[in-house]
Amino acid sequence: MINDAGLKIIMDSEGLSLKPYKCPTGHLTIGYGHVIRLNEDFDRIDQPQAMELLKKDVQDAEKTVNTLIKVPLNENQYAALVSLAFNITYDSFKNSTFRKRLNSGDYDIGKELLKFDKGRVNGKLVPFGGLARRRRTEKLLYETEVR
Repeated sequence: MINDAGLKIIMDSEGLSLKPYKCPTGHLTIGYGHVIRLNEDFDRIDQPQAMELLKKDVQDAEKTVNTLIKVPLNENQYAALVSLAFNITYDSFKNSTFRKRLNSGDYDIGKELLKFDKGRVNGKLVPFGGLARRRRTEKLLYETEVR
């Protein structure tokens, strides 16, 4: 389960919107970065609804990490990877160099996390300052010893 530090990264990075908006990559989004699916219809939500959506989305990200990472992780490593998985696609996580290196036993993957600082806009990958900040924060958490 994600720790408080990882959840804080997600919440701080995503921000909270109680009304739908288009994120920089063009996805209709609400709450704490919840991408609205075709079968969902939201005009407005409240804080408890935003937390419920966040909880479900975090569970999906945890499932990604639990499925694709085969080596033991400490709670900070796990939380950082869940935050990343929350933000990128399953396929991007699955096909990543950091996942392959980590699963081979190479835990020194912090720099690999920093590569996920771009989003697709009009079919092109463009760097986003917010993603770069988020990746630096995830890297720091990943590299922080658990006490």
